[in-house]
Amino acid sequence: MDAKPKNEPPSWSLWTSLSYAMVMVLIGIPLWWKTTTVQRAPLPYQEMLMLHEFLTNNFRIQVDVHFKGFSITEDVALENTAYFKYNFIPMADSEKEVMKKSKDLYEVDKSLCSLSPRNELNIYYVDRVEFRKEYGQRIVVGNCNSIYYLSNSAPPNFEIITSILNNFKPSSNDNSSELNLPLSIGYDVLLSLLVPEPEVFDVTWKIQYGIKKYIEPMLQKLNNFAEFNIRSQILYYIRLNVRPKFNKDTGNYEVSYDQLPIVINPVESKLTSFVSQNPALNFLVYVAPCSSSPMQIMEEDGSFIDSNGFFVPQWGGIQVYNGPCSSSSNDTTPHEVSIRSIMSVIIPQFRALIGVPRLTGDVAVLDLRGSALRDWEVDILLRRRLEHLLFTSANTLMSLGNLLDQITNIVVTEEVGEEVEQSVNTLKLSYNEAKEGNLEKALRYAITSYKSSEIAFHHPSNLAQLYFPDDQKYAIYIPLFLPVGIPVLLSLRSIFQILKNRRKKNELEKSKSE
Repeated sequence: MDAKPKNEPPSWSLWTSLSYAMVMVLIGIPLWWKTTTVQRAPLPYQEMLMLHEFLTNNFRIQVDVHFKGFSITEDVALENTAYFKYNFIPMADSEKEVMKKSKDLYEVDKSLCSLSPRNELNIYYVDRVEFRKEYGQRIVVGNCNSIYYLSNSAPPNFEIITSILNNFKPSSNDNSSELNLPLSIGYDVLLSLLVPEPEVFDVTWKIQYGIKKYIEPMLQKLNNFAEFNIRSQILYYIRLNVRPKFNKDTGNYEVSYDQLPIVINPVESKLTSFVSQNPALNFLVYVAPCSSSPMQIMEEDGSFIDSNGFFVPQWGGIQVYNGPCSSSSNDTTPHEVSIRSIMSVIIPQFRALIGVPRLTGDVAVLDLRGSALRDWEVDILLRRRLEHLLFTSANTLMSLGNLLDQITNIVVTEEVGEEVEQSVNTLKLSYNEAKEGNLEKALRYAITSYKSSEIAFHHPSNLAQLYFPDDQKYAIYIPLFLPVGIPVLLSLRSIFQILKNRRKKNELEKSKSE
């Protein structure tokens, strides 16, 4: 038997190195790989991208427009067919009966409200002399979804009609309405009465009566728009940060326009005494102190503001209330605030805050005769809000996809994946309902999609650990694995070399024996 080479290690050393290397390769590396792998739940990236591109470039909410009672002898070319779906149909017998028997246009509109379905516009051709005497030959917009074209049998001017319809366009290049109200699922309406001198002026208000009579009818029509929570409070010894100047000619203490921007900040921190995640819509009634009464807020051009208040976008409104002051400085004057007076200012401020549109052009609007909103005003608000929710959801999903694509080691948990899936699915359902004209269902799906997209984007697991660039990871792992890896690699090299030598030796012995 041949002697073992002097430089060859013993068999037990060979098997020890081999087992150590096998443990490192077969157990150590897979275990390290498994424990350091970032959890990435599958996401529908392609659908997220397609929805974002479609909603950005091609999404339109069409409104059905029915021309009723128009005699058309030739084809009419109407504009904005991407936003409106036009059709000419005759009046129903019930509608003709209402047109003949009603004594005025308000009665006509009130009767047709029960006959007109929501989410569409009906344009009626009206040829009654008494109506034209009251309104002239023009277009009058009703309180529901009816528009009245008052004419004297002359051919209708469709250019004027389509120009008026631009006010009802669901999409608008003017984003000022979106700046009036921060996007949220719910809002807290806070009505505050500020009494700077309660020892001089004992002020009370029946705000619950005012809420029930003036505000709740509006909020009932906005059930599908958002959830509103109403709160009220009286705050004492709080003054506005203004310095009114007495005007001898008018007898008023005038607050100049340039002082208005500095009014809000000192007061805002003292308003909210409750915890809520919803944005607060503040409406302040400031009882002017007797030392500065009557107080009057001025316009930028130096004229009086009729409402004696001003509106702040995305925040609310402030008004100054001047009560009767006693001539004696030692007496406390009791006074109950006129709810009708302050609500005549709060209601227009609230309408402006939520973005109620104002019609432009040569058009008249029937009196509302109440504090509620008109049906077509609500429909425009719902369409704009639907678009805003859908665009925001699609943008949030797209931003999340880009973030996960740029930082590949962000954890994507199963919960985040489920929220993204739900947001994408409800986004598609909302679009399908909007295409069919079902605004209420579309809004419910859009709200669900918006909630899910926000939860997925702001999920705590997205920032549960620090994320380092790859070069920093290498700088951390190399000092850990290099001291262990070099001996293992050298051992493997030695093992392969020994096995190679043994193989050559066996082949040589086999060739000699032959």
